Amino acid sequence: MALTIQRKSETLTLRVSGRTKLAIELLAQKEGTTLSAIVMEAMEQPIKDGLTVFKEAPNGTQERVFLPDVIYDPLEPDQEVKLAVNAPELLTDRQRVVWKVITEDRKYSTKKGDPNISAIRGDWLKIQRTADQLTKAHG
Repeated sequence: MALTIQRKSETLTLRVSGRTKLAIELLAQKEGTTLSAIVMEAMEQPIKDGLTVFKEAPNGTQERVFLPDVIYDPLEPDQEVKLAVNAPELLTDRQRVVWKVITEDRKYSTKKGDPNISAIRGDWLKIQRTADQLTKAHG
């Protein structure tokens, strides 16, 4: 059976056995809540534990941050840049090639060396095509 969770505009489909689906439905009924709420509650703590890291704050101190709070952006290029800057170890191979294209072209950096989000966003399709060509030629 497939279990589909929809929250706001996002949907996640999970494959579970009929027995597991029944168990979740029974627990939701027992607790007077929804199937989605039960699954979300079960996932929240492991996600927070796995994606909360220490980052250096502007004042030089270490602070705990939840990576999705730092990385999420509704625009794909912005989100990929934030991921590459804040958690490069989480990039997929495809994202690593895209990031390589970005970092190897000076027009995608500011004078301070930070990513030039506006230029990256403006050339996003070109960057992706270049990444695809590199992967095809060298992958």
